[in-house]
Amino acid sequence: MMTEKTPDAGLPSLPVIHFVSGFLGSGKTTAIVGLCRLLMGQGVRTAIVTNDQGRRQVDLAFARAGGIPAVAVSNGCLCCRWDDFEERVLALAADEQPQLIFAESVGSCADLVATVIKPFTEFRDRLRPRGRLSTFVDIRMLEARLTGVTLPFSQNVLYIFDKQLEEADIILVNKRDRFSDESARADRVHELARQRFPHAAVILSSALDNDDLLRWNQLLSQYDGVQEPAALEIDYERYAAGEMELAWLDQVVRVRAAPECRAAAIGLIQRLAAGLQGASAAVGHFKCTLTPVRPAADGAAESTGATIKLSLTTMDAADDLIRQLDALPRRMGPEAELTINIRALAEPLQLKAVADSAVAATTTAFAAMINVTDQHAFRPGYPTPVHRFSRKNKD
Repeated sequence: MMTEKTPDAGLPSLPVIHFVSGFLGSGKTTAIVGLCRLLMGQGVRTAIVTNDQGRRQVDLAFARAGGIPAVAVSNGCLCCRWDDFEERVLALAADEQPQLIFAESVGSCADLVATVIKPFTEFRDRLRPRGRLSTFVDIRMLEARLTGVTLPFSQNVLYIFDKQLEEADIILVNKRDRFSDESARADRVHELARQRFPHAAVILSSALDNDDLLRWNQLLSQYDGVQEPAALEIDYERYAAGEMELAWLDQVVRVRAAPECRAAAIGLIQRLAAGLQGASAAVGHFKCTLTPVRPAADGAAESTGATIKLSLTTMDAADDLIRQLDALPRRMGPEAELTINIRALAEPLQLKAVADSAVAATTTAFAAMINVTDQHAFRPGYPTPVHRFSRKNKD
């Protein structure tokens, strides 16, 4: 049922909201955090709303580790968790008084214009949500899709991938640095994308390049917010099937190995990656944060070092993970905490078995104490938006 429009009187500031979508592992969070840090360096107050299927979110930890005010919408997409999303945005606006809020959707979410942007514009117009939707896509996956190369995902999952791009106003063909020695190849993918999605502004991008991030921000700031975005035509049965085929696992793991836990932490991550490969699970995204900790006086965890994020997708080669692990600090101390998120084309019990096996094998190999403090493995449910505005009418 549609709720009545509620005035936003009393809010101390009127932040602009930029909505961001994109398939799993496309680099959304890295880009948002990078741009927020650049803007904060220029005196612009920014904040982030992260969103994922589980309770323990790597993206939230990563954003906060970057010094950015951030809140999370958990246990479902923004559209299905509308009340939580609205509550968190309003609280963020009141508490932090940001000038800009970036709201990032789950990597398997589509139909954002009809179920999130249009309702928010209708009910919370004084928060000035931008009509433009920025969608990130991994250049390697986009190249494969546009040239007919087989990808390891089902047709239902690829339907979501396609619909995300169809809905976008700005398409950021991200991770162009992966083609750093093949600029002509990147340019070819860029041109193919422009031809395939003529409705969108399509730009090559790297979330690790400040100039690219500022160019994205320029596109966002040029938009006046007057244009009415078009809602997507989408088959919810196919959309739901794709969502539910991608199982989710999140867990928090404490690794202790005196006097130094680095080898055990790396061993656990490697065994998780190998287990996913051995289970033939097409990995949408395997990501984790690693934070050195020490026991505080009350027994709680107390961080002693920077939070580090590691990431792996089905498009990455084995040496991508090796490179990330080699870059970890040489000394972490005796204890570290890992928050792990996995989204893959697999059964939930498969993901749980992979995670449990990796913990057991690492415990034995390194004589480590490994404690899993929180674990959830499940299949997301059928997407049921609280609101959906069609092209012409409010449904």
